[in-house]
Amino acid sequence: MEILEALLADTSVERVVDAVDRLGNGAGLKRLSYLLEVLGRDVEVIDQPMTSGISLLDPALPTRGPRSSHWGLRVKANVSA
Repeated sequence: MEILEALLADTSVERVVDAVDRLGNGAGLKRLSYLLEVLGRDVEVIDQPMTSGISLLDPALPTRGPRSSHWGLRVKANVSA
């Protein structure tokens, strides 16, 4: 979160979303969207459809746990703004 907050201090949300979208990684876009929402940032700029299926917020953590059906993420990690 600290890295994303520092990045957003110097870069617009739209630019960060565009960079992640160009990578073509649907899970990355889901993760960014979720984290932006936790930070209270505008997620309306994300106009791309999300990929289907449930992705892991943190792939290093176990695959079981709570999920965000809105973003299609398994949210096992403890994330706060």
